Amino acid sequence: MLTRLVVRRLRLLADVTVDLEPGRPLVVLGPSSSGKSTLLEALDLFAAVSGEGVDRAAERRGGYENLRTLGQSDDVELVATLRSDKPGANTNTEFRYGLRIGQARPRGPAEIEREWFDTSDNGNTRSQVQVIAGDASMVAFYHPKYGSSSGGAMGSHDALLTARRTLADLRIYPAFVHTPAWWRDAREGPLPPRESAVVAESPVLDRRGIDLINTLHHLHSHADQSWEALLVNLKAVFPTVGRVEFPAAPNAAGRITLAWRDERFPAQKMLPSQLSEGVVRWLSLLAALLSPWRPAMIAFDDLEQGLDAAMYAPLAHLLCGAAARGDVVATTRSPELARACQQQGARVLVATPTATGTRFDP
Repeated sequence: MLTRLVVRRLRLLADVTVDLEPGRPLVVLGPSSSGKSTLLEALDLFAAVSGEGVDRAAERRGGYENLRTLGQSDDVELVATLRSDKPGANTNTEFRYGLRIGQARPRGPAEIEREWFDTSDNGNTRSQVQVIAGDASMVAFYHPKYGSSSGGAMGSHDALLTARRTLADLRIYPAFVHTPAWWRDAREGPLPPRESAVVAESPVLDRRGIDLINTLHHLHSHADQSWEALLVNLKAVFPTVGRVEFPAAPNAAGRITLAWRDERFPAQKMLPSQLSEGVVRWLSLLAALLSPWRPAMIAFDDLEQGLDAAMYAPLAHLLCGAAARGDVVATTRSPELARACQQQGARVLVATPTATGTRFDP
């Protein structure tokens, strides 16, 4: 699990340190352009570098110059502290994994200037540092008891692989695609999750909610307890919802859609195109939070989008329940939602923009 994140010189985050507490969701409150979303971007950048490489990750974010804090000349730096949560593992063992991302020449590709990690077990720290120079790399080790040595391939060490796997297993939900049919521009084409879906195994909701129907169908077919919990939480907010079904899509072989009975209209089935923004948003949040196949961390940006204030208390309860099974981080512009989460046991930080960058305060 992630216990600390240090971000330096990434957009609005000149130098910040954020701690996470096991079993408690972290909720960051702040206005637009305060830097709270950049915190999630730092996590996503960690995951992207682990999964697709630093050059591609920076390119998709507008290039390296678009990542670095304005007015700064030093490299972007990300440091994550992780604690082993495997059954039987020593809970005193922590891994610190750091990346220093730079640029060899102006407008050139982003590069990893330095990649390092160290492990700490009951106060005994072993530092393991990789220095990159072109295609060559070297790993240097230091242990307080045994001194220093060098050599070996950094990728072969279990602690580093654990850190990389954990950081790659982050699921950030920056937004959900929820365009109603009546609002859609004809040039957009069909936008799920209101459209029918080809049946596929989707145990974890896609980051934009595009495979919502498949994820719900997977929960219905393979996770009875999670599906029942989803129905309970759905009906708690939308009490007129009856039975939820997954009929074959009309005139589309091999595709399914979502339908349910609404007590207000007992003679007909409600189809996805008839669902409100709030219903689809709530379904997406339930699918992400209640799935038993959880990533190491899930995070939501502007959590209150499309939700009524009456949903804040049950949503806060769901966040705290999900935090018992893995790290949960959320940002919001709503003081009411932040207060509801805090009352349920979440840790709340306030993002405050300053002349020298964003500050996060309890």
